[in-house]
Parts: sequence; structure tokens; C-alpha cells
Amino acid sequence: VAVLQAQAEGLLAPQQGRGRVHIDIRDAAQGMAWLRRWPGVVERLQPWQAAGTGQLQAQWEGGFEQGQTPVQLDALLPRLVYQGRGSAAWQVPHTQITVSGPLQALQAQLDTRLQSGAQTVQVNTRLSAASPQPRSSEWQGRIESASALITAPGQLGRTGRWQAQLQEAV
Repeated sequence: VAVLQAQAEGLLAPQQGRGRVHIDIRDAAQGMAWLRRWPGVVERLQPWQAAGTGQLQAQWEGGFEQGQTPVQLDALLPRLVYQGRGSAAWQVPHTQITVSGPLQALQAQLDTRLQSGAQTVQVNTRLSAASPQPRSSEWQGRIESASALITAPGQLGRTGRWQAQLQEAV
């Protein structure tokens, strides 16, 4: 059984292009084991575990030097677990990332959930980034919205819920 299956077709050039990429991660644990065989990678991945499936899809129409080239990227990450030294493990059972728009004015969305024991953190963020020129190193970013909902066990068997939300874009 293949750990990863990828399909790509298209043209990627400065002034023209069109294409799509589709990647299916069928077994993230086996993929992580394969990555750990590479020199220098094992230390960076040591605190991480992965399981389950994931997916990435991308498409574009136009050249990468053209600011109006529309792009779309959707990613669903496999389940991740981070175990730091001497700390409780954090599980990331769900993460979805979307990036879309013309290259000069991208919109991004991140929805994720983290868990450690009975504590849960749900994060939803909307971002934008714009550049005056396609090849410019000058970008302006903006957090359009952000929210976090934290649920944790409290005293006397009650569950505490706290919510933080950005009131306006920054």
C-alpha cells in the first residue's frame, strides 16, 4: 500500500501557466517513519507523531509573475501529536488550511483543534496578505478575524469555557 499518492499536471512559468496538484497521504505514521530515515530530519521530528490520512489540492491559472493569477490551495492535515520533554502531549486531531485569491492579494483560513488531556483549544483564523508587485519582497498582512475557544475541566466536576475573539481586523 502506497503511503502517499501524488498527481500533478500543468505549466508553471513566469507569464503563463495552468495546472493542478493533488496529494493524498494514506498513512501518515508510515510517512513519518520514512522521513525519519533522512539525515538531520530525525532530530527535528523527534517530538512529533502522525497518524491517519491527509490531503492537499492546489490549482492555478496564469504565470507566477502575474499578480492577478488566481490560486486555490486546500489542505487537510493528518492527526499530529507533539510530546515535548517533560510536558503533556498535545494532539492536533483536525487542521484545515485554505489559501485562495490572486497572487497579489491572498486570503487564508486556518481551522484547527488541539487537545491535551481533557483540555481542548479550538482556533479559527482568517488572514489576508497583499503585495504591490508580484515579485516584490514587500507584503502587508492582516488578521481579518481570530477566535479561540478553550474548554478545560474545572473544580467540582464543572467544565470551564473561555472564549477570546478579535473584535476588529489588525
